[in-house]
Amino acid sequence: MKIIGAGLCRTGTMSTRKFLDDNGFGPCYHMQECILHGHRSIWESVFETQNFEELDNLLESYNAGLDLPFIALFDETLAKNPDAKVILGVRDNPEVWVKSWRATVAKICELPFWTNICLLSVKPISDMCPWNMQRFHNNFWNVVIEKGNSIASEESRVAIMPTWEISDEQMAQVYRNWNQYVIQTVPKEKLLIYNVKEGVAPLEQFLGLNLPESCTMPFVNDTKQFEQLTLSVKAYSAVQIAGYSLFASSLVTKSRGHLTGALALIIGSLGVHNIVQRTKLSDPISPFSLRDFLPKF
Repeated sequence: MKIIGAGLCRTGTMSTRKFLDDNGFGPCYHMQECILHGHRSIWESVFETQNFEELDNLLESYNAGLDLPFIALFDETLAKNPDAKVILGVRDNPEVWVKSWRATVAKICELPFWTNICLLSVKPISDMCPWNMQRFHNNFWNVVIEKGNSIASEESRVAIMPTWEISDEQMAQVYRNWNQYVIQTVPKEKLLIYNVKEGVAPLEQFLGLNLPESCTMPFVNDTKQFEQLTLSVKAYSAVQIAGYSLFASSLVTKSRGHLTGALALIIGSLGVHNIVQRTKLSDPISPFSLRDFLPKF
């Protein structure tokens, strides 16, 4: 691996990923890859058992990686790739980062209880249910918090807790501790502390590129994708609930009409295997909205 991203999510990872892919450092591993290819269980196994064999095989084909869950293990990855360079993505200040995180990533873990019906679906839909997302995010943030705490003063340490219970002030401290951990872990000559607002110049110099003057940073705003994602999971869950409700009703009333409608809803909602086929995986910034893959009636 040539490039290791160490910045937390919501630090311009989609824009940085697009830049890396466009300039010869792809393919780049990102949370989008994790979800679309059903890698959640692999990462959970690593976090819970510390068995890296399957993950090492998974990442073998990537030249770069960033965003969660990858960044939680950036230091282990650097130890295995000592010639790699590390990019620490940052925001203007911790408060700006927390606001962005709260409005996007955090909402995935706060979906209503009834959306857990997605567990009865297939991947990647089943991975998006609250139970799975909460477990996944807890495993990830526990590692981030523990590593950040390892270099923090006693008063700056953050208690391990579910991320949906953590306060804005505590999350801001998680951000500070993590960034400091990265800075203390990575040799200065291998580290770039980077804000996407700085454009391509810092990346060009750090990566030894010779870019044309017309080259600009591809700013990718994925906030709306998170909004669409949460709405789509709710809509998808509602379709499944309607299907199973009709099915139950058909058993009681022995109504063929209800049974037919129920089967249509259930089979249609489960027929999401085409999500990968209908998503431009070759384009790292293609919109990822489950709305596009809901059954059409």
